[in-house]
Amino acid sequence: MKIAFMMDHLQTIDPVWETTSYLMYECNQREHTVYYLEPHDIYIRNDQVVARMRNVTVPSDQTMGCYWQSMIKCLKKDDLIFE
Repeated sequence: MKIAFMMDHLQTIDPVWETTSYLMYECNQREHTVYYLEPHDIYIRNDQVVARMRNVTVPSDQTMGCYWQSMIKCLKKDDLIFE
């Protein structure tokens, strides 16, 4: 399953206190494809809602802290997905 999450900058979030971080973590643990986008990544093209997203799927079976750091490293890739 492909699941996208819209959040603020990941670097500014403390994953211990953010509910969405746990949802992302559990989706990743269950080997779903996890995407991340920010509110400014949503726009309209040809009368359709489109979003720029980043694939932040990382290897499962990590602690929350390791998972979060691995996911933040994915943001440095220039691989944007448009859906």
